Amino acid sequence: MYEGLTYEQILQRMLDRVPLDVDKREGSIIYNAIAPVAAEVKQMQIELDVLLNETFADTASREYLIKRAAE
Repeated sequence: MYEGLTYEQILQRMLDRVPLDVDKREGSIIYNAIAPVAAEVKQMQIELDVLLNETFADTASREYLIKRAAE
């Protein structure tokens, strides 16, 4: 579901929201503040995709399939 968004795209979208009069080059304060956040957002998207797959019987791993069957 989230495979279309790359870290670079997330980072660029975040940088696009910073006013034009602020230095956004790599190594600037704002870039150094935003880059780790973009990495965390991407990691959260990966984890959300895994969670979504575990909620459906046809894509769940064995552990979660057993829990689904117990319902």
